[in-house]
Amino acid sequence: MNLSKNVKVDQVLGYFAAAQTTRKTDIIDMAGYEGLMLIFEFGTLLATGTIACDINGNSTNATGGTKLAGGATHTVTATTAALTHSAIVVDIYQPDPTTYRYLEGMITLGVANTLILGVTAIRYNGKVKPELTTGLLASSFAASPAAA
Repeated sequence: MNLSKNVKVDQVLGYFAAAQTTRKTDIIDMAGYEGLMLIFEFGTLLATGTIACDINGNSTNATGGTKLAGGATHTVTATTAALTHSAIVVDIYQPDPTTYRYLEGMITLGVANTLILGVTAIRYNGKVKPELTTGLLASSFAASPAAA
């Protein structure tokens, strides 16, 4: 199975240097899809803060809206600050398509600065195969590949 032909992948937020500013992703239109997985990726963390990753839903293509249940908050400890790979995944399945057709990820940083590497959105269970993904530098697929 070729997953990239069955889900829509978009980078919805790019790199932001360490700061305490709340950041929002691009607005994601869920028309024709049942679920959205957001992968929030982080770089350097300080062991004195929190990272809250949430999803807002709206009936119109506008920022803001209602914070949906299912977000994730992480308190950074010395152990997790020492990790070289840091990510938080939030998966929202079947948001009400009338009330929450448009979704937006939100990162709220508390106390300590956190380096945001980016946020990737994966829309899944589409009613039709997704259109070509835009905003990615490249995409490839290899079935039973031989050595390069």
